[in-house]
Amino acid sequence: MKRGFRLILSVVLISTGIWTVWAQDKSDISKLIDRNQKEVELTKKILEETRTQKVASLQLLNAYHEQIKKRKVLIRTIGREIASLDGEIDLARSEISSITREIETMKKEFGDLIRNGYKSQRNHSKIHFVFSSTNFNSFIKRVNYLKKLLDYRKLQLDLIEAKQQENSDRITNLITKKNAKLTLLANREAEQNKLSRDETREEQLIDELKSRETDLIAELKLKKKQGEALAAMVVKAIEKADPSTHSEEEESSNRIVMGTFSENVGKLPWPVKDGYISERFGVHKHADLKNITTENNGINIATTPGSIIFPVYDGTVSAIMDVPGMKRSILLKHQDYYTVYANLEEVFVERGQAVSTGSRLGRVVKDNEGFAEVHLEIWKGTSKLDPEQWITRK
Repeated sequence: MKRGFRLILSVVLISTGIWTVWAQDKSDISKLIDRNQKEVELTKKILEETRTQKVASLQLLNAYHEQIKKRKVLIRTIGREIASLDGEIDLARSEISSITREIETMKKEFGDLIRNGYKSQRNHSKIHFVFSSTNFNSFIKRVNYLKKLLDYRKLQLDLIEAKQQENSDRITNLITKKNAKLTLLANREAEQNKLSRDETREEQLIDELKSRETDLIAELKLKKKQGEALAAMVVKAIEKADPSTHSEEEESSNRIVMGTFSENVGKLPWPVKDGYISERFGVHKHADLKNITTENNGINIATTPGSIIFPVYDGTVSAIMDVPGMKRSILLKHQDYYTVYANLEEVFVERGQAVSTGSRLGRVVKDNEGFAEVHLEIWKGTSKLDPEQWITRK
């Protein structure tokens, strides 16, 4: 009887620990797959907005590059989930095999018990066994012995039934996991086919852009001038800013809720609900077009057309600016720091207005090619900072 309990206890303890670890890992991987799929859907949606675009552009190439990157991450994550399921399937098979052997052992022990009891009954009846006691203490001991024997038989039967049910549950679980694996394998194959098509399109775009490098260089020069014009307006507005624009009460509120601006490196929310960084801060040589260099005073975040723009930190509207080629722009003051939001079609705030991270600043504009990108800058005084270092990582 003790042996049976030890077998059950060891199986329960071992399997519970392993399944807890695997369940946690599986949950994390499933969340990653969901997040990766949403990110792929976002880039797909942005690309669909430009489906009618006839001319290749850096924005379109960047969008395909981002789509490919996110699709590769999704495929790797699905691969991790398949590997995790393989481990769970192997474990389930091992447990089924172990439980099957244990059931056979229990049945054999129970059969031996019944046979021994039957042989004993042929020679001595239970009544004779009890009443052949030589004294009262012996009588009580024999009664208790028979009761324990009957209880043990019942326990053995219960254990066998429980193990058979457990085995049935494990088999059902195994079938479920096999079906889930087949679904994931199909999803991975579909994503790999899409990835192949995206990579082919990316190569075509690179070839097209190489053939029109002169036009691209001219476009980037114009874009650089627009960035310089915005920077000049920002510096002028910062120099004119009233130091008392941000009240002590607002600063105290910020410190309680978010801490000071300088304490939020890598913690600031994104200015849009969904998006990806389509152009980074600083000067960068293009990875695929050797004669193309981009220069940015902030970062560009590609998003869906019509997206609402939100502040990355509580502050006050210090200026609203109009820059040719960058539509409308908003400058927010946050203690000693400033943030800029450009490429807005509409502005929902006014100069001097206090705003919080939940406030609606404006709506991003969609350009002639179908792209919607918000331009974000962060300044400390009149020094430009890399916004990517300040917003949370996705």
